[in-house]
Amino acid sequence: MYLRTPKRYSGRARRHNLISMRWAWLWLLTPLAALGAAFLVQNRDQVRPVIDEWFEGVVSEVGEQVQQINAPPPTATPDPGPNLQRAQSSWGRGEIQGAVALYAEAIPSLPNDIASHYNYTLGLIMMDRDEDALAAAENAVTANPFVADAWTIRAMAYNANDQPGPAIASAQRALELASEQRVAENPALARARARALAQLANAYYNLEQYTRALTTAEEALEVDPDSAEALYIRALVQWYDPGVLDWDGALADMQAAYSLEPNYIYIGVDMAYLESNRQTVAEQPNYDAAIEQIETILELNPDHARALYWMGTHYLRIVGDPTQAADYLSRCVRGNPAYALCHYQLGRAQYALENYTDAQASFDSAIQFANASDDLRAYYYWWASNTSLALLDQTQCATYLREGWPFAQQIGGTIVDDYGAQAGNCGAALSASPEITPEAQGGA
Repeated sequence: MYLRTPKRYSGRARRHNLISMRWAWLWLLTPLAALGAAFLVQNRDQVRPVIDEWFEGVVSEVGEQVQQINAPPPTATPDPGPNLQRAQSSWGRGEIQGAVALYAEAIPSLPNDIASHYNYTLGLIMMDRDEDALAAAENAVTANPFVADAWTIRAMAYNANDQPGPAIASAQRALELASEQRVAENPALARARARALAQLANAYYNLEQYTRALTTAEEALEVDPDSAEALYIRALVQWYDPGVLDWDGALADMQAAYSLEPNYIYIGVDMAYLESNRQTVAEQPNYDAAIEQIETILELNPDHARALYWMGTHYLRIVGDPTQAADYLSRCVRGNPAYALCHYQLGRAQYALENYTDAQASFDSAIQFANASDDLRAYYYWWASNTSLALLDQTQCATYLREGWPFAQQIGGTIVDDYGAQAGNCGAALSASPEITPEAQGGA
């Protein structure tokens, strides 16, 4: 077979010139290279920074290319727009439960949107998720610490958690950011100042400084006559201040506040509570308006704790239907597992139905989730002891009484007599001085 030999392997001899181009370039460039080297040596102090900078740039460029090769592809940031729009729509029609869930999904992508942070925190407060509201309020301040509303919602969260001290500090900071001078320069800040004053009044109300609370709420209404928050606090003072007790005036203020902000469902719930109180002392009680108010709220917010608690308590105490009461209260504890009041009333309903084992578990949960400011702890322990008696467990009955006794002494009244009578049934010895045991304090 004939194989053609490639040209580079050809055996033909090359012809050499005496002076080739390769040698000519060598002779020409060698002196230039020597001169260049001499120049660099003589001027190395000036040349070195230029060379170092060039070298660092090359290294940096190579490093970036390596990082881009090794780095994982960036995660796409979810678009908060759709959830935010749905949240705002739910908020507008009073569906706060759904709005809170949607805001929770959108908020991580809206770190500086103070309006969304404000609504999210307020929604948590309205859904009785007070501890979650505190964390959300801190995020609102972080989002924009130079906006009054951020500090106002923080004050509201602390008020909801019965911490008036931090609430006052937060409200005062809000008032600095929405000062009278700034409101005069920018009238749009009037609403923010009124909100801050309302939360300051709320803190005074929680401290039972009713006169200061009323004065501060009225100051807020002078700044903004349409402040639903201020009208609400003034209503609370008229409702609970022993020196006032103007329930009709309180109801009028709540109705005005709710008409201004119909999605503030906490006002609607309290309005139903107030109407219920008014009907309790009426010659011919009629709870239809209160029931309708709560049912409307529950249609849009089926897990609302205080609304479910009201319905359960109403059916248990007013209607006398423990089965219907247990249904509402079971819904409450499913949606709000840490809500002590619903556990307590559920235990009462279960006791009335002679479901003593379930009632015992409910009272134990009420004791577990009660907070330090819960004045009903003495009742939680008493009913737990009463259920132990129904279960023929005198030892446990006595234990509940001893742990609850200090709380009974703190609030006084007929509950002290109830403990004394129950002690005889359980064989428990109750001390004269209120010493809160470590077990009882832990349950608080």
